[in-house]
Amino acid sequence: MPLDIMAEGMAAAAGASARSAALRARANTAISKPALISSRSLILAQGNVTPGAAGGWRVNDASMGVLSLDSTMRRRPGYDVTKLDGTGTTGGVFKSMRIATNAINSAGPIGLWLWSPVNSAGGLSTNLRWSTDTPAANPPLVSPVNSYEMDFTAEGQQRGCWSFLSVSGPTGKIFGSSTPNGTAVITNGAPAAGTIKQLDLIVSWNAATPAAERYLYIDNAEVGGKAKPMVVIGFDGYGDNATSVANKLAKFDQYGILGYVAGDGDSAVASASILHQFYDRGWDVVTQGMNHLDYGANPGNLSADYDTAVGILTGLGFTRSLDQFAYPYNSRNAQCDAILRAKGVRLGRTVLGNQRVPYNTTGTIDLLSTGAGDIDNRTAAQVQAWVDEAVASGSHLYLYGHGVNNAAGSSTNMLLSEFNTMMDYIGGLHQAGTLEVVTPTVFADRLLA
Repeated sequence: MPLDIMAEGMAAAAGASARSAALRARANTAISKPALISSRSLILAQGNVTPGAAGGWRVNDASMGVLSLDSTMRRRPGYDVTKLDGTGTTGGVFKSMRIATNAINSAGPIGLWLWSPVNSAGGLSTNLRWSTDTPAANPPLVSPVNSYEMDFTAEGQQRGCWSFLSVSGPTGKIFGSSTPNGTAVITNGAPAAGTIKQLDLIVSWNAATPAAERYLYIDNAEVGGKAKPMVVIGFDGYGDNATSVANKLAKFDQYGILGYVAGDGDSAVASASILHQFYDRGWDVVTQGMNHLDYGANPGNLSADYDTAVGILTGLGFTRSLDQFAYPYNSRNAQCDAILRAKGVRLGRTVLGNQRVPYNTTGTIDLLSTGAGDIDNRTAAQVQAWVDEAVASGSHLYLYGHGVNNAAGSSTNMLLSEFNTMMDYIGGLHQAGTLEVVTPTVFADRLLA
């Protein structure tokens, strides 16, 4: 790196704490209600009702753990949540808990707010089951005969934060890194359309999950909320080749849409001319810290690396999106979130969890654990299915890749023909008004206004 740019970058980094105060003023705010929302969620069941009482949750049997109301992990100010404490369990656990719901028609997306810790070993899977069968007791004593069920595997939710486990309905799917073709809703018996009357949450802790990490929190279950989807598309790696850059810009320019590029601060100077091709069009330039470090494993390096990278980008004039972060290897934890939040960072992009960010519920959204789908080595048909589910569920979709070359797809490349087909599909829906392709800055502005 040239010494004058390095000096300018480091000087700018020294002022990062001053900028952080301004960024913090914009961070962690409540969800807004702009015209993007086409229908507001209706509450099926609440997390602040005493377990065992009418309208509250009940465990299948005591060996699953202990339910209680909790005020320390509230998602919404003033509203307690239900805690399941399974720290006394051993071995593998596969048990269910049940709740009788408010009488609401089942049309539209359905989901449940859940918080669980990051697991150092083993892991948690959860199944959400919904039914129009009338339970004989409140809370219900048995599982319904007829129901729909979605299996949220270990990668089906974000950890260390509130995650909205959702699906568009009985014909919906969820997608993850290991399930790019999606996981379909399970049909048990002969469920009917109509009023949802019971929810079951099946909790499965792997035998290797440490006892101290066997707990979770539950807030509202909701149905029917939809929004006009926002789709964010971007690419990691500042130093892309000229052909790949041209391939990306050709399709984005064709449809008049913008995206983002993310990369390491130590490669920004050498890639400045490439970055200007994006930034000068209105794209966001997002930092990934320094030296592509795994911050989930090295959170102690994050604060200084973020400041250094921001300083370098500031010295180069890329100042539009300094309140965003894209995790290298998509590796993060709650400590990383806290570090970035203290600096005023509004959006942290990672992976796993639902690829969609919910925008159909009450309360607040924390974008520091935004889940994203990897388009590298995917087919256009696979990504189109992700888009279709986002449209059907009225949710948002965050995507990232690396290169776009006329070469076989790989972990760092999407085949050009597949990319063009994908972009024609998304661009067509954008022009038709079915969805809107936006930059991360616009995405965060709207969700955190």
